[in-house]
Amino acid sequence: MTLELLYVGDNCETIEKLVSTADVSVCVVKTPDDALNRLAVAPFDALVVSDTVSDITTFLSKVDTDPSSLPIVVETESATTLPAGVYDEAVPPAAVDQLTDIVDALVSDATSPATTRDDSRISLGDGGVSTHNVGTSSFAEGVGNRTFANAVVRGLPDVLFLADLDGNLLRWNDRLNAVTGYTDSEIRSSTPSEFFQDGLDVREKVTEMRDDTDIRFTADLVTRDGSVIPYELTASLVDCGGEQYICGVGRDITERREAEQQLDEAVEELEESNTELEQFAYVASHDMKEPLRMVSSYLELLERRYGDQLDGDAQEFIDFAVEGSERMREMINGLLAYSRVGRQTRDFERIDVGDVLDTAQSNLRIAIEESGAVVEAGELPTVHGDPGQLTQLFQNLVANAIKYTDDGRPRITISAAREGDEWTFTVSDDGIGIPKHRQDSIFEIFSGEGGQSGSGIGLAICEKIVDHHGGRIWVESDGDSGTTFHFTIPDTGQSGDEGTL
Repeated sequence: MTLELLYVGDNCETIEKLVSTADVSVCVVKTPDDALNRLAVAPFDALVVSDTVSDITTFLSKVDTDPSSLPIVVETESATTLPAGVYDEAVPPAAVDQLTDIVDALVSDATSPATTRDDSRISLGDGGVSTHNVGTSSFAEGVGNRTFANAVVRGLPDVLFLADLDGNLLRWNDRLNAVTGYTDSEIRSSTPSEFFQDGLDVREKVTEMRDDTDIRFTADLVTRDGSVIPYELTASLVDCGGEQYICGVGRDITERREAEQQLDEAVEELEESNTELEQFAYVASHDMKEPLRMVSSYLELLERRYGDQLDGDAQEFIDFAVEGSERMREMINGLLAYSRVGRQTRDFERIDVGDVLDTAQSNLRIAIEESGAVVEAGELPTVHGDPGQLTQLFQNLVANAIKYTDDGRPRITISAAREGDEWTFTVSDDGIGIPKHRQDSIFEIFSGEGGQSGSGIGLAICEKIVDHHGGRIWVESDGDSGTTFHFTIPDTGQSGDEGTL
């Protein structure tokens, strides 16, 4: 186990030996105030204090009042100059081997439930003997808490670090060493930009933390061998003794980034596949129009030239063939229209949906007049979209309502309501309704709207148009009478204004 020591003092020989000692990580400060600040923000296994520190008695008293106190070892020639009760053990200056043995004993004894550690005595050799009675339960609990915290920090799969406002690392867990391959001394002497492929503007991040309390960002960590590892870092400022520090956690996101890349590649492949399918549908349906036109033309020619010579059955067969070819023509035209949605697009713009509906009704003028349909619309908003596609959307829904009606005059009601950041449009009719078992598949291509005759493409086009605008569409019907279509159009607030009525 690596011992985490906080050394307070300026004995160069001690510092040099501690830094070069295996299994010891030392943080060096020179003043009691700096030591108190460090103790407040980071866990240590033990505190080592040189008796050359000014006002050492007051300092040790402050440390000892901490309810989660840690082992305190004083580096001194004579322990008799210090009052009893403010430290645990004493060692001669630069006696690092003895110091680490003492700390090991203090930590292991304090966390052992079978040990009380009353009357702990450690020899100072010729320099004398220090004696200090330690309170069993509170001391053991305090050191146990710190040891447990250290064990947790060291065992984390994430990098945990504490830095000053310039980004200089003050404390870190073993994970940073394992990930980067750097030693403690190398990490301590490195600047923040040296750890990241594209550098790191610490001051900029500090400003963000002051504005937002905590921040999260990604950066590519560079290891000793030149490997680059993507990391997500979360950091915040902590206050201690009137000073601020950066406390953060870094998590390796290699697997997540690889998954995102695979997802992006899959989406790109899917988009390419969809484009190819749309292109195939367009070309196939376009090329099918000519032979179909020829079939229809020859059927009509046959009927005109030899109609009076045909018996009833032959005439019926020709009528079936003509009707079938006409239905095929409608399906091909519908397939062409379906394939064009998303292929032939124009830039979205702010449009008045009321104007769009007027255009759709104008295109349906003959069907509306012949059926006697009544189209009622409330106030409709302005939205961001493709006016041609939205016209097609309303035209298909209104035409559907006219087509699938009872013998009476169709009544169609259109309205809109703002819900959050989108508009919900409703197109209702009093027609024959849609059976429950058909409602889940009503928007599938070639499904046949409403379970009746039809190309089965009109509602599929509606869904594709709504999807192209970032919305969704659904249907409600009791299955016997009346149908209500709902669809949403997001209000993006483009062009400096929001959708309005």
